[in-house]
Amino acid sequence: MTTAEVDWVAITKADGITWRFPEKPDPDGVIEQDLVRQGVVSRDDLVHFGKPSQAWRDRVYTQAAIDIIRKHHPDLMLLHLLALDGIEHKTGYGNDSGKNTIAFLDDRVKDVVDAVRESGDLDRTTFLIVSDHGQQSVFKHINGDVLLREAGLQAPSAANPAFCIPEGGFALIYQKHATPESRAALKAAFAEKQGVRAVLTPQEAAEQGWPVPAATNQGPDLLVYAENGYAFAGGDSSQAIMEVKEVGAHGYSNTEPLMKAIFIAWGAGIAHAGEIPEFDNVAVAPTIADLLHLKMEHIDGKAVEQILQTGTK
Repeated sequence: MTTAEVDWVAITKADGITWRFPEKPDPDGVIEQDLVRQGVVSRDDLVHFGKPSQAWRDRVYTQAAIDIIRKHHPDLMLLHLLALDGIEHKTGYGNDSGKNTIAFLDDRVKDVVDAVRESGDLDRTTFLIVSDHGQQSVFKHINGDVLLREAGLQAPSAANPAFCIPEGGFALIYQKHATPESRAALKAAFAEKQGVRAVLTPQEAAEQGWPVPAATNQGPDLLVYAENGYAFAGGDSSQAIMEVKEVGAHGYSNTEPLMKAIFIAWGAGIAHAGEIPEFDNVAVAPTIADLLHLKMEHIDGKAVEQILQTGTK
């Protein structure tokens, strides 16, 4: 089977990809050169690909996907469009900017469906529209490093200095030479502070599937969740809490309704099941495998069988 990816950001030069147009395109790439010859983009556009708007880039990503569909008919195509994520990060969730961007992206989906139809593949193609996270509005930022400084955990004399990696709805806190006692002081720096929803030790975070420091140096010494309306952010501020204009963030607990991801399935092999109960994202890959009559082994997810027509299960 053949595969293709267009701006699928988790992939970097993977051996299993046949055709590619990556997030940062290669001006000398095969698909990139196809688009140059067609006049879709210039070589200079590709060299300075990050300068125009995300909407412009999403149009080019869509054209790259269409080029691959028409010329190469891949068995699996992964296409990632970013305009909605970008505009909601800048303006918050649920406003006209986001709704207009959804309409813009709906047109990009139509372009892809039309290309599949024109290529003669519509009757044997399945379309899945998925997202990796939700989004919610934020009105205040929390600077975790300020809280650490206020607790004396970033002073030159600190025996166990710590630092914060902010990720919107959560923050990862790392501490050098951490001990159970030093982690207790670390937890006290965040517990019951304004905008903090929960403070989890490595053992508590592990119950949610997070890695622990004993298993990997990427495992945090503390996991901190923000309250709704707050988000962890970096910067040189001297204040722990900063009011900001409405922006958007994700990374909150998946118990929050607005963190739920999208899943829409239509086309070959899909039953008319209507709305179905929610399921974990890890079910998406084995569902795709079933549609391709493949079997994925040694994985956590299982195919979403209620959407599959008889004969594709």
